[in-house]
Amino acid sequence: MNANVTVIIPCWQCKETITRAIDSVYKQSLLPEKVILIDDASGDSTGDFLEQLALIYPKGWIEVIHLVANSGPGVSRNAGWDMAKTEYIAFLDADDSWHPNKIKLQYDWMLKNKDIDLSCHLTRILLNDSAVSLQNLESILQGYKISKNKLPFKNMIATRSVMLKTNISERFDKKKRLSEDYYLWLKLILSGKRGYFLNETLAYSYKPDFGHSGLTRSLVAMEIAELHTFYQCYKKHLINPFLFLTASLFSLIKFIRRCVMSCIIKIAP
Repeated sequence: MNANVTVIIPCWQCKETITRAIDSVYKQSLLPEKVILIDDASGDSTGDFLEQLALIYPKGWIEVIHLVANSGPGVSRNAGWDMAKTEYIAFLDADDSWHPNKIKLQYDWMLKNKDIDLSCHLTRILLNDSAVSLQNLESILQGYKISKNKLPFKNMIATRSVMLKTNISERFDKKKRLSEDYYLWLKLILSGKRGYFLNETLAYSYKPDFGHSGLTRSLVAMEIAELHTFYQCYKKHLINPFLFLTASLFSLIKFIRRCVMSCIIKIAP
C-alpha cells in the first residue's frame, strides 16, 4: 500500500540531476502514490527526457505536465498542487534527493498528528553522490512547533523537506521567482496554520542554499526578494511595523555576512 502523498518536482533543464531525484523517491521504503513532474518550458529536450523517464517506472506513477511558458518554480509547484488528488503533497527539487525513509517517517508522523497542516525536517548539503547512511534514524520523529515570532528571522523550512495538506487554499505567489517558497511558509504560519519542524535529516542538497555560483549579484537578487517578502507580509497585516523593520534589518545583516563570506571563498587559494 502506498502513502497517500503526491510528490511535486518542478523541472527546468534538469536532465543531469532529475534521475537522481526520482530514483530517491522510487527507493522510498513507503512509496508515494504519485509523482508529478512539471517541465517549466525548459527550451531544450528536458520535456522529452521526462516523458521517457516516466516510462521506466510503473505505469501511471509519474505524470508529466508541460508548461507553455517559463514561469518559475512557484507556478510549476502550483500546477502540480492543483493536479494532486492525495491527502498530502511533498515537494522535491530536481537537483535534490531524499533519504529512503523520508516518506514513511514523515507521513506516519502526519497521520498521528492530524491537526498539523505542515511539517518539515532537517536537510544536509552533500558535496557529491556519496551513499546516504540508513543508520541512526528515530522510529518516532520528535519535533517542535514553528514559531510565528522566529520564522521571519530564520527560515528553517527547506522546500525539499515540506509535506503539507493538499486542501490548503494558499499557493505560491505566481509573480515571484525568488523567495516564493519563504513567502508561502510565512503566510501559512503567520495566518494560523500549524507547522512543525522534525528532528531527522531526511533530504539532501548538492549545492549551498545561498550564492552557490559565488556571484554577489545572485545574493543581491535573493536579498531584494526576501525584503519584498517581508513587505508583502506587512501589507497583508501578517506582521506589525516593528516586526517588519526588525526582520528586514536582521536580513540585511545576514546579507552582508554572506557577501563577505562569498568574497573570502572567491579569493581563497
